[in-house]
Amino acid sequence: MPARRNPPVTAEGLLHDLSIQMEHFLRFLEVDLSPAIAEAGTTSEFPSLVDFISQGASSRSWILRLQTIFQWSSLALEEEEWLRTQGLDRPHPGSKVRGVWSMPSFLRHLGRSDDHNARSALHQGRKLRRFEIKFGEGIAIMLAPVLPTFRRLPLIEEAKAIELLRASHIDILDNAQRLLHFKSKYQALVVTHVLSYFSRLTQSFV
Repeated sequence: MPARRNPPVTAEGLLHDLSIQMEHFLRFLEVDLSPAIAEAGTTSEFPSLVDFISQGASSRSWILRLQTIFQWSSLALEEEEWLRTQGLDRPHPGSKVRGVWSMPSFLRHLGRSDDHNARSALHQGRKLRRFEIKFGEGIAIMLAPVLPTFRRLPLIEEAKAIELLRASHIDILDNAQRLLHFKSKYQALVVTHVLSYFSRLTQSFV
């Protein structure tokens, strides 16, 4: 029996699915994560987090996706800072920077040049950053409901998605602006305090 292939990812499909899930996802984000995040690693009790997870399977999945977004974004931001210290510009997709491939160079700097997972995470982080540079950092959070699809979004559809967001999905962009505070508030806390906790917690559910 031939292997089952995933259908091709399109910008239209990505944004359609996001529009359908957006209202539910925004309600999910109304829960304050900060008590659970601040207490992670210092106590075994997570009352706010328990309430958060009890909202259902989609909420458990979104926790993991938010964790992934923060990981990808942090890695890409770290690369951008490293490029600045090297006097290099942020690369365009698939381009070379002064004759060297910046991704292997940056990962070599981290001692991770042969790490497939690190390469994949940096590739996805760069993609998120391209959307953030166009629309602000809140857009990365808005993509959580469709993150598996976004992960497979090819470059040509990425460009189309950016144009469609500008032309006919102002509601998504408006909500992304509302999430700027969410991104800045939680990114450092998630990465430094509960990354490993969320990973262990969600692996049993997803």
